Amino acid sequence: MLITITCDCDATPAMQLKAMRQKGDKVDVSHYRVNVNKLQARLNISCDTAKKRGQIKFDGWPKIKVMLAQVGYIKSKSMDEVQLQDVIMDIVTGAIRSTDLSVDLYRWSEFPNFTKSQQPITTSPLDSYTERMVDVLEISPKTESTAMKQGEKRLMVKVIKAIGLGLKQGCFEPYCVIEVDDPFQKKQTSTKKNTSSPQWNENFMFTLNRTTEEILFEVYDCNPNGGNQFMGLAIVSVEELLVNPYQRQVLSLQSRPYQDDSVSGTLTLEVSDKHIIL
Repeated sequence: MLITITCDCDATPAMQLKAMRQKGDKVDVSHYRVNVNKLQARLNISCDTAKKRGQIKFDGWPKIKVMLAQVGYIKSKSMDEVQLQDVIMDIVTGAIRSTDLSVDLYRWSEFPNFTKSQQPITTSPLDSYTERMVDVLEISPKTESTAMKQGEKRLMVKVIKAIGLGLKQGCFEPYCVIEVDDPFQKKQTSTKKNTSSPQWNENFMFTLNRTTEEILFEVYDCNPNGGNQFMGLAIVSVEELLVNPYQRQVLSLQSRPYQDDSVSGTLTLEVSDKHIIL
């Protein structure tokens, strides 16, 4: 049985690092302490209980801030040393963001085995959608029954672009956060520098079930002075998405409930279903 756990990760790890450079016949070695002062991300943990294997990785685009502290004597004023530190920070940041760790669950003898249980059927927008897909794909009555009982679908959301963010002030590094209410899922696009009309063109896969009602899109701007400035939001109901899949939608950004936010602009996205029964 495959189990997926998602959670928010907010950590400040530290590590020791050794850098070696070849200069002619000589090898220069520099030692650093790497301090990750900020690591905020959505953590995705997948476990195959039958094979006793696990996989850990980040969803979306983690926010990372890395600082280097010298260990021992380093010629900190050397231009070569400054360039080396910039390269090290880029490598460390990229390595953390692309982390994909495999875990052997046999190490924990008490790790539980899970079995599937049949969930009660409830009414949701997916009911009529499943019936339509049965007609289109010519699914047998037995397969239809299985789909109705399990009732989960995959939805691909492509965040294409935003236009006219930030009123007259513009934006520094805008990005978009996408959240599904139930089962809760949260993902994030990359940031785009110095633009009020960012082009993302990034795809995200979400799981829907019979209790899924809406998808929330929030646009933020990374402020160089620290913090994230809210730029606007849009909410789309799952029922609306499933009625007209495969269509591009342009959503007007709105302020938060009971907040007097100054927002502007639109968000463009595309949605398609994947017809996968889990």
